Amino acid sequence: MRARAQQLKIDLTVLGRNDKVDAYEQLLAENHLTDDMVAYMGDDLLDLPVLERCAYGIAPANAIDCVKETARYVTTRPGGSGAVSEAIQHLLMQSGEWAECLESYRHGHAGRR
Repeated sequence: MRARAQQLKIDLTVLGRNDKVDAYEQLLAENHLTDDMVAYMGDDLLDLPVLERCAYGIAPANAIDCVKETARYVTTRPGGSGAVSEAIQHLLMQSGEWAECLESYRHGHAGRR
């Protein structure tokens, strides 16, 4: 997980923690964020408290039912099979940034912003 996060240039990670709320609150505090600034993806019971707090809860297709019922968006792909990519695309489309992102990749400028 750590290597994949580094590869994707994801700087804000908390790994190996069972208390998701504590880890979530740590990330919020350390980065001066509030619930309304966060999208969160989860698939199991431990994720429910954060999914209920964050601005935009997302569940992969293979999440347990109560998590999918809580999420604002459920991906069509299961976790491990492109669910995160689909969720990111969905968020970019919702924010109106998808076309710009797509164009950036088409012209080879992705990651140079």
